[in-house]
Amino acid sequence: PLETTKRVVSRGPALVIWKPYSKLPEQKLMKFVEFSRTKFGYREEQSLGLLVCHRYNIDDANKDLVNFVPYPDDWTPLEKQTFEIGFQEHGKDFHKIKMMLPDKSVNNIVKFYYIWKKTRSKYQTLKNKMKSKRSN
Repeated sequence: PLETTKRVVSRGPALVIWKPYSKLPEQKLMKFVEFSRTKFGYREEQSLGLLVCHRYNIDDANKDLVNFVPYPDDWTPLEKQTFEIGFQEHGKDFHKIKMMLPDKSVNNIVKFYYIWKKTRSKYQTLKNKMKSKRSN
């Protein structure tokens, strides 16, 4: 799967996330992808994208792993909705929210909370700006 490049038809410029590089041994590449997944929670495409940004230099990419927080996409829409209901009912009592989401760890719920909070805050600020523009 890592040896092939998928072609995507699009209108406009495209961002290359992964392009095979023959001078990089497959074993070394797989070790980097596995390390970034287990130690930092990166998905395969995030690891490969970071490697491309560092021109396939695994040492530089390894040093940069700590500088990014991969967005957890393992939350289904139903789990996100359940989290919001749990947050409305229990506030920051993440142990009670965990009882509503048995497949999630408290740590995972707390991480999601901060991402959710930040996104919600940006959305609310934008919404308030739009509302004030309409009233003027």
